[in-house]
Formats: sequence, structure tokens, C-alpha cells
Amino acid sequence: GGVGTSSVSGSNAPTGFIASGQGFFVDAITAGPIEFKNSMRSLSYANDDFFRTNDTTNEVEKDRMWLNLTNSDGAFSQILIGFFEDATLGKDRIYDGVRLKGTNYLEFYSMDNTTLEYGIQGRPLLKPKDIIPIGYNSEIMGGLTIELTNREGLLLNESIFLYDKYFNKLHDLTISPYVFNTENGKFNDRFEIVFTEAVLNVGDVIVDKNTLQIVELHNGDVQFKVSSQFEMKSIEIIDLMGRTLYKLNAEGHSQTFSLRNLSQATYLAKVELTNGYVITKKALKRK
Repeated sequence: GGVGTSSVSGSNAPTGFIASGQGFFVDAITAGPIEFKNSMRSLSYANDDFFRTNDTTNEVEKDRMWLNLTNSDGAFSQILIGFFEDATLGKDRIYDGVRLKGTNYLEFYSMDNTTLEYGIQGRPLLKPKDIIPIGYNSEIMGGLTIELTNREGLLLNESIFLYDKYFNKLHDLTISPYVFNTENGKFNDRFEIVFTEAVLNVGDVIVDKNTLQIVELHNGDVQFKVSSQFEMKSIEIIDLMGRTLYKLNAEGHSQTFSLRNLSQATYLAKVELTNGYVITKKALKRK
């Protein structure tokens, strides 16, 4: 939808059951009558899973994730991407839901090997080198946000990156949402979801997390160093709660900073290069 209702934070995602009094849309395969039977009803269903409430009923865990596209005025569109043993990269009747068109300010969708645009997409089991194209249609100019709002199953232990091809930038959605500006129109060639940092090429050189070295010196200072063909622009130090502790200006391919105020713990270093690429790497502060 454009301005719609997302799943409430802390509540379960839809389970395949629809409570009494809640409506739904159908994308029919062919024209003809629709028949509802009592056999389609569940006698064991609690009938209280209305998706405006904070229901926390447990369900079978699946490998899936939800992404929202929003703006500050309340425009909203959500996609679901799941991974299943018997799914394909074509349209799967039991998994895929094509994004229904309407008078929405935003339409957010994922894509596969077809020309279809999915609000819900089932894909084969996840592989580290998978690339998922995502697109959007916007009647809004200005700031938009892409956010990873929920993930389940194996995805809880995966890095999930958004690759902005317009700016050659990789952003870790498990750390924070991605904020960007847009013109109005349809954009199918800008964004991809990837699960590894080794997706960008600069000439014949692969840029990945091994491009960055983080070394704690004897005096407690920390040295950040990238390969000589790259230069750093900025460094952000983030704790595991997602809070930014330092924002540092950087230059050249090697620089040392005094970070003695940091306690002994694990942190994330988010280093932006002058070519726009962002490397996020985990490091342990020992002193």
C-alpha cells in the first residue's frame, strides 16, 4: 500500500489466517465466481490475531524478512522476501504475491527473473552470493527511508546489505535504515539486497571488508588502514546497540585516532571511502 498499516513492532507477522472482521484483496488468476466454504474456516484458530494489535502468539520460524519504504509524512509500502526449498526465481503460486497497483504515493517491490513486481516473494534457499533486485515507484520527491523491520530464521544471523548502485554505496540494514533522496518516477535499476560485502568492483580490484585493517596500538590508540589505492573520507564508531559513539573525519589510506574513552568491548567501525563505498567491520577494543 501507499499509506498503510505495517506489522506492529513486537508483534508477529501474518500467519496465513485472517480474523473475523478483517478484509483482504485477491489477485485472481482467471475471471469467474469465487466460492467460500466452511471447510476453509479454522475451528482451532483463536480469532484474535487482528494485525492492529500487539499479538505475540508463537509460530513456526521461517527464513524471511520484511522491508519498509517510508517518508516522514506517513507514506508507506512494505515487502516480504522469504526463502524456501521448493521456491523458484519465477512466479510461484503458493509463495509469490504480485504488488497490486493502486493510487498509492509509494509502491515498493522486489523482482526476479520475470518482469513481475512482488509485494511478497518466495525465493530458493539463501546463498551468500544472492542478489535481489528491488524497485520502487514514487509520486513523492524528497527524502525516503528503507528499513529492515523484521527478520526470522537463518536471516537473524546474516548480514543484510542494501546496495545503492547510483552512488556505488553499500549499507548494512541490520545496523540502521538507509535514508536517500528521490525524484518522482519509477526506479528499477537503483537498489539491490545482497548478503556479502564483496559486491563492488573498482577497476579490477575487489573492495570488501579485507580492504580495511583495524589495529589497536600499545598506547590504546587505534589505526585504520585501507589498501593504498583507496582513501578514507570518514569513520564512524558504533556500539552493538546501534549507537554512534564517534564520527571522525579521515583522509589518506592510513590514520590513527585516540579512542581511549571506549571501554573494553566489541564495536563496529563504519568507514566511508572517497569513492562513496562504505566498509563496515567489527573490532574488539582490548585496552
